[in-house]
Amino acid sequence: MCWESVEKVLTKDHPLAAETRIALATLYEDSGRSIDAEREYLQAIGIQEKALGVDHLDVAGSLNRLGSLYKARGTLDAAERCFQRALEIRQKAFGQDHPDVADSLDTLAGLDLAKGRVQEAEQRYKAALEIREKMYGKDSVIVAESQQNLGVLYRETGRYEASGYALRKAYESV
Repeated sequence: MCWESVEKVLTKDHPLAAETRIALATLYEDSGRSIDAEREYLQAIGIQEKALGVDHLDVAGSLNRLGSLYKARGTLDAAERCFQRALEIRQKAFGQDHPDVADSLDTLAGLDLAKGRVQEAEQRYKAALEIREKMYGKDSVIVAESQQNLGVLYRETGRYEASGYALRKAYESV
C-alpha cells in the first residue's frame, strides 16, 4: 500500500505524510468510507499542527475538508467547529479582507442556513460579498456567486423581491 511506502521514506510527522493522508481520506470519502476518511483527516491535521503549527494555512484547508465531510454526514456541530477554526486561522494569517476569509465566511453561511440560522447566514454572505467586491470589483464571477448565494437565501426565506434583485445583480456581474 502507498502509505507504507511513504512511512519508509519519511517520518510519520512530516508534512508530506499529512498530504498523503489527505489524499487517502479523499479516496475514502469518494468511495463512501466516511469513517476511514474522518480518521485520515484527523491524522493529517494532527501531523500538520505538529510539523507546521496550529495556525498554519494547511491546517485550515484540512479543517475545511473535514468540516465538509461532517456536513455531508449531517453532523453540523462538528462541521461548524472545523469551519469556524479554519476561518480564525485565515483571519489571523490574512486579516479580514482576503479572498480566503470570504470563502470561509461563505462556507459558514451555508452551514448557518442548513442549521436554520437565517440572519447569521445572511450576515456572513454579505460579509463575503463585501470582501469579494473589494478584491475583484463588482463585475466578476466570484462576486456573482456571492450575489447568487444571497438571492437563493432570500428566495428560500420568502423574500422574493430581494431575491430577484440579488439574482439580477449576479447575472449582471458576469
